[in-house]
Amino acid sequence: MATAESATINPLASDGAGAPTGTSGWVLDGQGPGARKAARMPAVHGLRDLRVVDLSFGIAGGYCSKLFADAGADVVKVEPAGGDPLRRWSATGADLGTSDGAFFRFLHCNKRSIVGTPEDPVVQQLIAAADLVIETYAPGEHDDALDPQRFPGTVRLSITPYGRSGPYALRPTTEFIVQTECGSTLRRGLPDQEPFHAAGRITEYIAAVFAAVGASAAVRRARQTGAGEHVDLAWLEAMAIAANTYSDLMYALSGRPPIELPPRSVEVPSIEPTLD
Repeated sequence: MATAESATINPLASDGAGAPTGTSGWVLDGQGPGARKAARMPAVHGLRDLRVVDLSFGIAGGYCSKLFADAGADVVKVEPAGGDPLRRWSATGADLGTSDGAFFRFLHCNKRSIVGTPEDPVVQQLIAAADLVIETYAPGEHDDALDPQRFPGTVRLSITPYGRSGPYALRPTTEFIVQTECGSTLRRGLPDQEPFHAAGRITEYIAAVFAAVGASAAVRRARQTGAGEHVDLAWLEAMAIAANTYSDLMYALSGRPPIELPPRSVEVPSIEPTLD
């Protein structure tokens, strides 16, 4: 993906009518996901016939759409006019000049990009022709533009810390708070010392993986029935399962013996010894 220039980022060149060229299978064939279901059942070519619009920001949405792109899906990322802020991010704080940061390149390789918002006509056309739309908006943001009644055959995937409904839906948080709330923090460290968090933004990566699996199932169903649906994925729910290594299941299998001290692990994902 190229650096932001004027009104577009790695532009999908316009055909003069406002629609991106090179995406005739998206906009110009007049077929939505429901109309394509009979001719586009899963084949042995990965996900190359899957159309994904990535409206997300941050790691969870970016990594989720990366999983689809790496499996062959055609992913178009929609960015604001100034470009995704991760383009300018560097772990060292280095001046990147006109280059994109390594982290941005990692998350968004194998994708194409266009500048816009969900309300823009071109983006609306892309959504209408997509199998899957990925977003990380807070509840209430762009809901009208993403109304499922307008895109009945498209699967919408929302990835947020606590889901789009409930008392925590609008609650500010960080991945470390979510680690604590799901019980993961209590299980890390030595039994007689204070617990500690796992680093590396693991919460967002785990949420992305769970989201990709759920969305894949929803897309498969949409192709069979012509009806899309809304997949609402919360970081907290994914972490409650994965970050505790299925501890309740393991505890049940062991016969639920009395617990004298919290079970602990010194495993810390993303922190590894290096030569320097």
